[in-house]
Amino acid sequence: MAPHENPKFEIQGLNHLALVCSDMARTVDFYTNILGMRLVKTMEYSGEIGNGQHFFFDMGNGRDAIAFFWFENTPPAAPGIAMSSSRIEGAPRGFRSAFGAMDHVAFDVARDKIDEYREKLVDMGIEVTEVVNHSNRPGEAGTRGGRDQYTPDAPTEDTFVRSIYFADPDGITLEFACWGRPFEDGDSRPCYRCIFAEAPPPGQVPSCAEAGVLGALCGMMGSLQATEVLKELLGIGESLAGAMIICDALSATFRKIKVKRDPACPLCGADRTIKDLSSHAV
Repeated sequence: MAPHENPKFEIQGLNHLALVCSDMARTVDFYTNILGMRLVKTMEYSGEIGNGQHFFFDMGNGRDAIAFFWFENTPPAAPGIAMSSSRIEGAPRGFRSAFGAMDHVAFDVARDKIDEYREKLVDMGIEVTEVVNHSNRPGEAGTRGGRDQYTPDAPTEDTFVRSIYFADPDGITLEFACWGRPFEDGDSRPCYRCIFAEAPPPGQVPSCAEAGVLGALCGMMGSLQATEVLKELLGIGESLAGAMIICDALSATFRKIKVKRDPACPLCGADRTIKDLSSHAV
């Protein structure tokens, strides 16, 4: 992920994540003997909330930690409400956690270790997903079916993170993740459907000849588009991503306007409805 300078606070990364377990001894065994973390701090206390423990594990870099509470009268687990339901049986999509609840814990690992670590977990008897290749835009659907066009079987140049998912003894969903490429400004920019949410019905868009569009104008705009493609491929100049160029050929003037991403976009929004692009083929 590309570096970002926080203008508000000097946040240096994840300090620790506090979770709740049902059996501290079992949790210590899993995080130390299976994941190789080091138990660095233990606390035991009693009071109005009852007896409890608070343990900290060093993830391996001497800085980031994961912590667990154990309470004497902890309420039972509520998968899907208090935490994410298990993702082991399928792709990591379609699960919902309540507001303010934890969904899953993602541990950062080296890019060249993700496949090795999956095999290591399997050898230790841990149920783990196949490597999931999170992609930024839809493409060929993977073996999980058409609903997973954003997670192809093999990584591509557009894969921004690769992940494997497994669970700890209490069913907490854990993830090993590695960045596939740096995040760029374009990752939060709009797509065509952010501007035009729906395609017009067939036959309602006149041809250039019917609308009176000059052939020379089409050639000029096509040359501009080709130039923008070359700029993106070469990483030079100022990108037009997130902007629209309006050309008035009669007055020989151009106007550039910024376009915002639509959170409800049917193609790139959180609850997208366009999942099959075959009908958009040209």
